Amino acid sequence: MRRCLNRAALVIGLALAASAAAAQELDIFELSDFMDPRLRGAAFDKSGFAAIEHGSDFKIVRAVAGGVKNYDWRTRPSGRDVSFLHIVASHYSGLMQGNVKVTALGTPGDATLPRYRLTTQIARYMLSSVLDPNSKAAERYAGRFLATTSAEQTRSCHQNVCASHTDYEIGAQIDTSIPLRHGRSASGSLIAAFRNTAEEGRLFRATFVSRLADRSFKRVRVGAAFDVSAERASSLWKMGAVRLGMSYAYDIAAGVALNVAWTPSFVLPEPRRRLHNEVAFFVDRKLYSKIIPHAVSSAK
Repeated sequence: MRRCLNRAALVIGLALAASAAAAQELDIFELSDFMDPRLRGAAFDKSGFAAIEHGSDFKIVRAVAGGVKNYDWRTRPSGRDVSFLHIVASHYSGLMQGNVKVTALGTPGDATLPRYRLTTQIARYMLSSVLDPNSKAAERYAGRFLATTSAEQTRSCHQNVCASHTDYEIGAQIDTSIPLRHGRSASGSLIAAFRNTAEEGRLFRATFVSRLADRSFKRVRVGAAFDVSAERASSLWKMGAVRLGMSYAYDIAAGVALNVAWTPSFVLPEPRRRLHNEVAFFVDRKLYSKIIPHAVSSAK
């Protein structure tokens, strides 16, 4: 049992270490928290929607801190430089996952950006059968449905008069993976969110994210992602931005990594269609992690 537990711990550690920036919810410093339940020993039934083995529970708390030049707020560049502290607590159990995220942004005094954000998420994993182009056989890939709620404290200034507001967002996200040739795979996300803010009013945002690469080389990890977004506000649709995210991470110690990320974005609604560059430097540190084994079920 101890050997199996140690092996599970190693697998989970490697899986989380391989996460790349610019992978979820569009923030350049957000790290991917997607984890196939089979890595924790869970087993799916034939349908891919229910579990016949629970597997081990896993808890982890991570902190990310650093700075961003020309921070992209959701679908558009803000033109502001910010510092940030982002703390994420995740609990994986069976086919479920729960996240609590707290984010603090250090912004200029007149910036219309959230200074504090509290996010709660719940996700449910399932398997999908996809035809592998190499073997021509059906392969089963993990995906998940994730629901999000966020509350933000925002300070906006107009004509030297500043006021604090509380903004809200609810959203849903579908993550999936499909096989490619030569044993590779591609993963992506479809994100839909409804926002109610003092500055923008009510709006709907849709975003598609494609993770182009996520490779690990001993202590170095590189990642690349592409996303395109659109918004609907005041009964009008408008394109947001097309963004390409590239990240580099170096493990400087156990549970500590130094990250550099660059996200050039092409804002379609702008008349000049200027190219904007967002650059981030930050440290990712694992604060706590624990594996909780479960008894093996006899269900078939």
